[in-house]
Amino acid sequence: MAGGRATGHARAAQLAATLARAEANLSQAAAQAERYKPLVEANAISKQDYVNAVAAQKTAQADVASAKATLQTARLNLRYPAVTAP
Repeated sequence: MAGGRATGHARAAQLAATLARAEANLSQAAAQAERYKPLVEANAISKQDYVNAVAAQKTAQADVASAKATLQTARLNLRYPAVTAP
């Protein structure tokens, strides 16, 4: 049982790292979309480039939400003891 709990903690740590990576990707995507907005308004970049940047930001937001949910589930699962049959 102790080995299972250690594995669970390692899994939670891995999921926390995945969340951190998703948050970093979101920050980068949001910054790019923000930079592109005045450029598309000035016709300095194509509308498609701007649409792609906004879509990447929305995808990154979804990735963060998914990583948070997965991490929360893993942490909840750690609270419940494992029951094994003899």
